[in-house]
Amino acid sequence: MYSIWRAVDLLVQVELTGEYDRSPIVTADNTLTLLKKETGIG
Repeated sequence: MYSIWRAVDLLVQVELTGEYDRSPIVTADNTLTLLKKETGIG
């Protein structure tokens, strides 16, 4: 599961910034926030 998470993070970083930094930009916190906004839950 973690490796899938890191692969998604890598793809998002490359798409948004054109480069890959080792610190993740896709975190559990911002993912939950996005899901709450999109679904209206929370």
